[in-house]
Amino acid sequence: NKCEKEIVLYNDDTTGNRYSVSFKNKRDQTIIGSFYQAPSPAPGNPCVIYLHGNASSQNEGAHIPYLLCPQGINVLCIDLSGSGNSDGEFITLGYNERDDVQASIDFVRLQYKVGGICLWGRSMGASIAAWCAADKFDLSSVVIDSAYLSVDEIINDLIGNSWFLWGLSKILVPIVNIYVKRMIGISIHDINLIKNLKNARTPALIIHASHDSFINVREAREMFARYGGSHKYMMTTRGDHNSKRPRQVQMAILTFILKNFDIQPDIELDDINDND
Repeated sequence: NKCEKEIVLYNDDTTGNRYSVSFKNKRDQTIIGSFYQAPSPAPGNPCVIYLHGNASSQNEGAHIPYLLCPQGINVLCIDLSGSGNSDGEFITLGYNERDDVQASIDFVRLQYKVGGICLWGRSMGASIAAWCAADKFDLSSVVIDSAYLSVDEIINDLIGNSWFLWGLSKILVPIVNIYVKRMIGISIHDINLIKNLKNARTPALIIHASHDSFINVREAREMFARYGGSHKYMMTTRGDHNSKRPRQVQMAILTFILKNFDIQPDIELDDINDND
């Protein structure tokens, strides 16, 4: 539903509209978001849906419209269920949030008549984007920044080579799993997209910081290897898990998205240095 219309001034002095929106997912939870309407939509009226990380909200993606809307691409930023102002008591690290993505796609196609959809996710949102691609959602492309493969892999990354932490995990993880099952009805071991990645065919750009101390860069490399589509790229960049991405990386993302919406970019993805 359109409400609270706001005028947005972009860097090229064009203006667009931001609408506060809300819609329901299939669990009857209200999802809150912002739809940024491109000033001059590109052919096909494309849209990027931004998916935020854990313990975050749609505000994380507030800079995305300034990159994409002047290029004719609409942007939807949402609070995933259990986050921000959306309904939901718990997050499920991607398991249930895939429903939010499908509801978002259905909403923008119905309400704003958009065509092609790209998912751009970071951290938890990146894993959700990859999972949706593996589930064969109707997507033009996915941008996967700092994704994890499973909760088990996150635990392994945190343990590292510590025998003490390994032993502690053998005690604590089963206890935590019992609590999680009681609260949200799934096992932490269900939060795993490794097996299904071979089914993904959506063009993908996988990005990871080489010194990510939370999710090891090896997870991105494994995701790249397992990802079923042939149109896939991987970039490593400087910084840590929450570091701001350099302009060179942002330009690579922009070029990748434009290409997969059949919008002629000004630069070629292959010209970008993958080790920025």
